[in-house]
Amino acid sequence: MSKEPEGITLAEWAAEVGRSEKNIRNFWRPQGGFPAPIGRRPTPHTTGPDPELYDEAALDAWRTQALAQPTPYPMPAEAEQMRTLGGVARLLGVDGKTISQYRDAIEARVQEREQRGSRTLYRVSAVVEALNEIRRGPGVAADSEQDRRRRSPAQPGR
Repeated sequence: MSKEPEGITLAEWAAEVGRSEKNIRNFWRPQGGFPAPIGRRPTPHTTGPDPELYDEAALDAWRTQALAQPTPYPMPAEAEQMRTLGGVARLLGVDGKTISQYRDAIEARVQEREQRGSRTLYRVSAVVEALNEIRRGPGVAADSEQDRRRRSPAQPGR
């Protein structure tokens, strides 16, 4: 009797880490360093290719490294100036949405701001400090309850 190969399928691992298999195949697997399959699990009485098997420890190690805390933003020389979030983004050399997606969290943390007409200006240093605290890394939502990637098919309305 042949022994079944050791390993875990992406579907099994996805369930363990709270993601969908589709999310992992589309967004994580194409990234550099994602572990290669170590074999296939034979599935009798089915058509199509057998599911690929992966080393679970290698997948977990890759996930830990890939979802590590992002590099903190450096404090710009203009740290004491008052700027809009778009102005802060330009100082840091990133797209405006990279910072404005955290608007609610920034407003909750940054008291040093002033309203000028329809624009809100923030102390640059306070925004950079807040961003360095709240950014969680690629693929990790600030609010996991609102993260649509973690919804299972059984919870479509959530």
